[in-house]
Amino acid sequence: MLYFNWGIHSAVPESDEARNYAKYLSWIVQELTAWARSDGEDPVKLMFALTSPWLNDKAKNDVIVEHNMQAKKLMDMFDIPIIDLHGPIIAKCGEPPQAACFNKTECWSPHCKGEGYEWLASTVVTPAIRKLLVESGKTTASNDEISLAIE
Repeated sequence: MLYFNWGIHSAVPESDEARNYAKYLSWIVQELTAWARSDGEDPVKLMFALTSPWLNDKAKNDVIVEHNMQAKKLMDMFDIPIIDLHGPIIAKCGEPPQAACFNKTECWSPHCKGEGYEWLASTVVTPAIRKLLVESGKTTASNDEISLAIE
């Protein structure tokens, strides 16, 4: 399985990267899809992570929300499962602008080392990866075993 994401650094409003996000992501997805299917007997499973919020900057977060909608449509076209990193963080920390989350200033602006990443990995990412692997018949491993493998 290949878990991938692309987007946080294209969140600058009015930038070339922001305006062309879907175009660039489409190229990446086409390349990864071709690569993943190159071994016809056992293709690599792809999984995409929607971009996490930019909590202390509403304008940047608005760009991320738009990009996540574009990414979701693209992943649906290519039948690539997604993990929503944005929604759970907003549910936990609140809508932007937020100065802090997990008692850390600038947490999720754009990163949140330590407790923030640990929370995201244990409550969102690991369960989603495990579900995909179990559904595809690739594992019977527990969440703890998968968590250790992705850390």
